[in-house]
Amino acid sequence: MFKRLCLILLMLIPLVVCGQPSHYAVSITSGRIIPVNGSRYQGVTPTIGAAAQILWQQPSTDYWQHFWHNPFFGIHCGFAHIEDDLVGERRELGGVVLTPLTKHLFLDYKIGLSFYTDPYSRTHNEDNIFIGSYVNALLAVALRFNVTIKTGLHISLGAGIVHSSSGYLSKPNHGLNYLQADLSFMWPSRSTAKALEQTKHSDTRADSSLFIPAIRPYLSVAPALVMSRNDAIEDNKYYFAYTLQGGAILHPHPCFSAGCNIDIMYNYAHKSSALEGEAGVYFGASLFGEAHWGRFTLRAGAGRYLDYYPQNWEQWYLRGGAYWNITSRQRIGAAMKLHYDHIDYIEWTYMIEL
Repeated sequence: MFKRLCLILLMLIPLVVCGQPSHYAVSITSGRIIPVNGSRYQGVTPTIGAAAQILWQQPSTDYWQHFWHNPFFGIHCGFAHIEDDLVGERRELGGVVLTPLTKHLFLDYKIGLSFYTDPYSRTHNEDNIFIGSYVNALLAVALRFNVTIKTGLHISLGAGIVHSSSGYLSKPNHGLNYLQADLSFMWPSRSTAKALEQTKHSDTRADSSLFIPAIRPYLSVAPALVMSRNDAIEDNKYYFAYTLQGGAILHPHPCFSAGCNIDIMYNYAHKSSALEGEAGVYFGASLFGEAHWGRFTLRAGAGRYLDYYPQNWEQWYLRGGAYWNITSRQRIGAAMKLHYDHIDYIEWTYMIEL
């Protein structure tokens, strides 16, 4: 484990030198795999690992920075050893948003890529019905209890969920979910600690007096690429899929919004020979909430199919997305349509508010 952690730290050196981060963090993780729906593998599979992060704490020059109590944006790199040789080891690379909710409670959100050293396509391990590719999506969310020492050292205990799957860019794609806890240590860099302390206590910051609450209609289109969902059929061709959304967004606050929409979802993989006769077009309705960190937005929502969806026994679906606001009313980003045990497909989204 020590050698792997040192390798992670070496990989981050160029970013540390060029990016002048405000904080560094290391953590030790431990957890277990949650059995997924329909899985014949119901064993208790523990994991143990480590991670390193470089972080940039935001000043209070804009209202959203002050509202979120000077959140941290950063780069995350880590690994987890998975017992029983189920899928090899999990390596991680992605972005992290660490937001103080209260003095001691932080929200930790990660999005990126997870790399598995022994996917199904390599060994055809009978127990591995989860991961079919080396490269998968990484989604992780955790709450952590944080204590700050006078020297600037932050010590925290975190607990949350980690998800990996490929969005049906490969098969099998049942995905893996982990319950994971960690012990983390974060400390400020010497070059920026003094400047951050001065900025933190500065009274020079933007307020929200110019913000006008609004309700605006919106449209979004999101193409995707996907394999057939039927793992039992040797259909490894790629098919086109998309989601078209129309709805409305309520903006009651600069850092929060909520909305509702109608989903029109099309998946040509459902019209393959394995599923001949299926229309491939499905309708749904969903609600969602959003949090905004300046130009960066995270969305989480839940929806229900308005017609029968034969490829999944659940009639509910989830959607999570990360977006960059290119203007005040336009954004681009990636969203993932989810069921309990896997990502249905990854949507590359363009959205405009009217």
